[in-house]
Formats: sequence, C-alpha cells, structure tokens
Amino acid sequence: GITLYPVDLNPVSSEIPTAINTVNVNGEVKSVKYYNVAGIESDVPFQGVNIEVTTYEDGLRTTRKIMK
Repeated sequence: GITLYPVDLNPVSSEIPTAINTVNVNGEVKSVKYYNVAGIESDVPFQGVNIEVTTYEDGLRTTRKIMK
C-alpha cells in the first residue's frame, strides 16, 4: 500500500515555500542580550564571537551571530 503524489518544485508555477526571504517585526525592542561561545550572558557584546538575542514586546525573538 504505497501512494505516490506528484510534487511540482518549479518556483515559478508552485506555491510551495522553499526559503524565508523576510521576517516581519512589528513590535518595539524589549531587550537585547549577548551570549559568548561558553553560554555566558551579558548586556554588552563580548570581545570575539557573540550570539545576539533580541526580544520584542510581542514576545518574538530574533537571533544573529556577530563578531566584535
């Protein structure tokens, strides 16, 4: 009992999402925290590699890697 379904992955004719192009942020920034590679948290960036976690008033969180 196997059922096969055709999948059209042509991005021109298909409505299947294959990537995230933009992130809609509609709130004010509540806090920004920085974490180093050891997982230590700070309010200011560490020297070297940091993970920046921004929390918005609506609860949304965004992260990015930064180098200082």
